This record gives sequence, C-alpha cells and structure tokens, in this order.
Amino acid sequence: LRTTPCTTTPRPPAPHPYDTHAGDRAEASQATMVAKLEDASRKVPSLQSSNDALVQFYKRSVLSVLQCKLTNPAFALNPFWELGDGGGSSVSWDMSFSSALIAMLDPDSLKVMINAFFHNDILNHTWISLNGQGGGFYVYGPFSAIQLVEDYIAQTGDVGCLDWEVGPPGSPETVLQQLKRVAVTMNATYARPDGLLDVGAGTGLTLEIQTSGYEYVIAEITGLVSNFAEKVGAWYLLRGDTSGATELSVLAKALAKALEQRWDDGQGWYSNFYPVDNSSHFVFTYKMFDMFPGSAVPLENKAAMASRLVDGEFLAEFGLFSISRADTLHWDREDCDWGGGGAYVGQPGKIADALFKLASDGPKSTTNFSEKAWQIIGRMLPWAAKLPYYPQTLYGDSLMLQPHERSWFLQLSAGAGFQAIVHGAFGLRPQMQGKLPGVAVLNVSPSFNETMLAGGANLTGYMFMEHNFDVLIATDGGFVIRVDGVDSTHSAVGGSVQCEVPSGQSPKCIALS
Repeated sequence: LRTTPCTTTPRPPAPHPYDTHAGDRAEASQATMVAKLEDASRKVPSLQSSNDALVQFYKRSVLSVLQCKLTNPAFALNPFWELGDGGGSSVSWDMSFSSALIAMLDPDSLKVMINAFFHNDILNHTWISLNGQGGGFYVYGPFSAIQLVEDYIAQTGDVGCLDWEVGPPGSPETVLQQLKRVAVTMNATYARPDGLLDVGAGTGLTLEIQTSGYEYVIAEITGLVSNFAEKVGAWYLLRGDTSGATELSVLAKALAKALEQRWDDGQGWYSNFYPVDNSSHFVFTYKMFDMFPGSAVPLENKAAMASRLVDGEFLAEFGLFSISRADTLHWDREDCDWGGGGAYVGQPGKIADALFKLASDGPKSTTNFSEKAWQIIGRMLPWAAKLPYYPQTLYGDSLMLQPHERSWFLQLSAGAGFQAIVHGAFGLRPQMQGKLPGVAVLNVSPSFNETMLAGGANLTGYMFMEHNFDVLIATDGGFVIRVDGVDSTHSAVGGSVQCEVPSGQSPKCIALS
C-alpha cells in the first residue's frame, strides 16, 4: 500500500488572554487628556473659593466639554465638537449651551463650526456630521445657531463674521442675511391672523414630552422668534443698515404684542392654544425660561414665572425638574430631560445664567433673580462628587441616568454650568460692541451670595482682547477688578464696573454703581 504523508498547516499562536497594548493606549489617552487640560488652563479662568464643591463642579463642567472635542485629519471639520454621544454628529442646539466656553478654548474651531451650520442653512438643518453635511431640522435650531454667533463675536470681537459668505454655490448670502431670511421666513410660515405662530401638530419638532399640550400655537415659539428678530435687527443697525433694522424691529414688536394674548395673570404663565378645538393648555416646562433673554416677555411676567423656581415645583434635590411637580398632567419619569423627572444637563445652568443677567441688568424686580440662580447652582454641585463627566440627562431626585440613556454619559451642553459661574456669578459679560468703533467693552457685575461664596472667591485669568482680567470678591461682597496683574477698580457689593478696551491700548475700568 502506498501512503501519502499528512501535511499540516502550522497553527497561529494562541491569542493572549488580554490585550497586550491596552496599557500603552491607556497611557496615551491619559497623556492626551493631560495635554488638553494644560491647554485649557491657559485659556479659561481659574476659580478659587473655600467652597470646594463649587470649584469641583466648575472644573468638571470644563472637563466634560473638552472630552467632546474630536481631532482627526480625516474629518471634514477638524477639530469637531461632537454632541458627546451622538455617533459623530454635532448639533447646534447642544453646542449653544457651551459656545461661550468653546469661544474661550478654541475660537477658530467655533468659527469652523458656525460656518458649517450656516453653509448647510440653519433653517433646514440642525446637525452636521463628520463629513460636514447637514441633516434634520429642529425648530429650536435657528435660536441655537444665533447663540453660537453671538458668543463668538462677544469673546473675539470679530463682528466681521456677520459678513461671512455662506450657502451653496450660485446662491451665496452672508451670515447676517441668512439670519434675517430665517426670521422673516419663520414668521411667514407659521403666522396666524392674530399674529401668533402655529407650528402644527406633533411634539417631535419642538418639546419632546410624552403628553400633549405643546403643539400648534406654542407661546414660547412666538416669544423666541420675537427675541431672534430683535437681536438680528440690532445687528443690522450695527452694520449701518437702518432699513433692515427697522423691518426686523417691527416684526419683533408685533410678535411680542401677539404673545400678550397667551399670558394668564392668575397662573403667572403663558398658555398654548390648539386651533383644532379652540382649547388652551398650560404646560409648566422649564423650556419657557428660554424666553428670558430679550424683550418679548415683560419683566413683571419674568418675575411671576421665576417665582415657580421653588421646592414643590421646578427645584429638585439635584438641580431642576424639567416640568413643575405642580403640573400633574404632564410630569412623568419616562423622558425626564424634558418630560418632568429630571433635567437635560445644560438647561439648569442656562436658566441660572439668564437669571443672573436679569439681576445685573435691572431694572430691579420684586423677585430676587440672583438668589434664584444661586439656588439652582447649589442644587447642581453634588454632580461633581458622583459623576466623572456630565451626562445628557439626570434624574432630579437621584444622581442616576435613565436606564435607556446609560450610554449617553457625556454631553457637550455641560459647559452651561461653567458659563453660569463666569458670566453670571462673577458677572463677566463681554459686549458685542462698544460705544466707539474699535473699542471692546467688558461689563462686570458679580452676584454675591454669602452662603455659596462665604470667605470670598476669586476668578483669575479671564482673557479678553489679549488682556488678563481677575475678579476678587471679598467676604462682604465688595470686589476688585485686576487688569494685567494690577488692581484697577474697587466696587461695593451689588456694584458694577465697565471696562473699555481700545484696540492696542490698556483697558480703562470705571465703577458705575
């Protein structure tokens, strides 16, 4: 018998039971994070306070945002500010909560993102992918995009961004022209004979809640479009176009006037309207506080609405409830970031910042807006002790993520907490334009709180127009403004200081009150 020898193919060596390169990758990741933090420490102000919980909350807000910055030469937009858990998407809505912080960290990257959103048309697309292409529309997208522009200009002084050419080839327009088109188009698309705006049925386009009541004629949308038109009109005036400014001012005032129809003195709130059955609906959602920046809502109405920021309504143990606990018809725990049981992580900080601004701008109100803002911040401080990064959503009564959102452990909007402290608590608010061409203006009006800032507090290293500003708050609430290492201006508690920064010259700060 003839036999054929068996041939065998050598088997590859058995794989290691563990990843032999995991340690190397972990060290590389750690080095990258340290480099990011070192870079950030040179660009954002440092907070010193005996209230360590406040300091840790502040730092963790910055860290969370830094983790959303992706860099890769293969990206069409590099660097790319990702949603956090968006699978390679950036959403103008989420970015707008942290755009002032991003403008400090990397203004050039914010410029790239703004260009991308406007090239894709903010009226048709709310998010963009790594390839630079836009997708989807969320009715809050335009209000978010204009916030990106405002924060970029305020921090950099680059008013010329309003003249950037955007849009598809063959039909270009400037950023400012697109903003005007959006304001006019939204009014023309949704306007009713009574002047209110009707966005139609379905909550997916607007507020994501499980119940009805936030459809059709939504008071908030009318108010937001009014504020949007008001802001764009002011920018048209800034560019010397009085005709465009007048058109937008008229639109803003008409919408604000129409909004008055939905105010209810007894509830201290605006109602929505369903034309299908002529019914009115009160939804006590914290989304309504987004109307606070701007003139659409009168001060006395803002005070009445803010009075609901108390325990038993919006205030929660760990921040805010997205719907007031008093609103038993709409409150639930299924979609807690907007449906009731918790909060979208950026919204409490955004509301606190708006309240601080109301307190500093005046006129004075019977409602202590500053105290309301500090209460919100105080409720958020435990986040830093329990969470490595701030996620998209947290329950208001438990530091937990919703079961279906446990993979959403990181959120770009986390910077809202940082901004509430810098712009709100310490009152550092850069203005879009000074009184004279080439003169940038920084207003400073800290909001002192003897509990949260017991022992005083300092915010140092705030960079504005290539100058270093420090705010040193004493134990009695008085404060000192230090410019480029030199004490410049002293002010008593509750006072304010205005610093003019002429191009190429030293800042001049004067106490206003």
